[in-house]
Amino acid sequence: MSVFYRIVNAEARAGRAEAALRGMPPAEPAREEFVVRRPSQWSELPEWIESRLRAGPSPARFVAAGGDGTAHSVLNLLIEAETGLGLPEHAWELGFVALGSSNDYHKRRDHRVTDPRRTDFARASPHDLLRAEISGEEGSLTRYSALNFSAGITAAGNEIFNSSGLVRGLKRLSVDAAIGAAALSAFVARSPHPAEIRVDDAPPRRIELLNAGVFKNRHFSGSFRYPLDVAPDSGDFGYAFVPRLPLARLLAVFSGLARGEFDVRSGIDLGRARSLSIRFARPAPIEIDGEVFRARAVDLSIHSRKAWLCP
Repeated sequence: MSVFYRIVNAEARAGRAEAALRGMPPAEPAREEFVVRRPSQWSELPEWIESRLRAGPSPARFVAAGGDGTAHSVLNLLIEAETGLGLPEHAWELGFVALGSSNDYHKRRDHRVTDPRRTDFARASPHDLLRAEISGEEGSLTRYSALNFSAGITAAGNEIFNSSGLVRGLKRLSVDAAIGAAALSAFVARSPHPAEIRVDDAPPRRIELLNAGVFKNRHFSGSFRYPLDVAPDSGDFGYAFVPRLPLARLLAVFSGLARGEFDVRSGIDLGRARSLSIRFARPAPIEIDGEVFRARAVDLSIHSRKAWLCP
């Protein structure tokens, strides 16, 4: 029997997360539960996590119940606590319960979520983490992800999805409709971002960037997915750059991504790397697991430590 600590984002699924969790088939009870019902409670979570890591056992097991943003927040808080406490690798394991909008952490080969729970700790295994060092208008910060990073249209769509009042209203009726409205708005307002990109040790190159994706999991923003699988512990990540394109070709690119296809003849750059940097001529929207920033520069690499995640 798995004994774990559960963190529930009650604000997920338009405030219906707790009801959705209760509606799932019975599961093993959590040792303790921290429920976030208002934004101010996130500030209490780091201390709560640290105290549970100190208490043991090792590895301590946690479950993040919410959307991709919840998974991202809990993952980063665990890394911060691990670093602050000087803990060895594999001091914790993390599982997930899908209660969000896109739930990309729960997708494998298919873009549908077939099982809302990733809580089989007996099969937890080491996963690479993307490390993103971000320099922006409000200073510098570092974020980690087992999922993906984006810049340009995808990031702008996430920003609209998170902040638009109209889209928030649509979420209550249909998540797919809300994602579609946010994507359409991002397309209409699209603007290429002059940037310099460097992949591994190759010389830097300039690009009029409409969209960039860097990923450990090929799924992003609902039904979209890149046609490139990257193993969880491969030591590298996938990337895709979309340059300035006419609208018809751009729509064809994203229509293909909705089917998991990519036409490299259109000038799309698809590949794998261990490190990648982007320098923008002016601040541009970026996002990592749905968390949106305005950045001037981003350096991406594989974190030196792995995270043990449930399958």
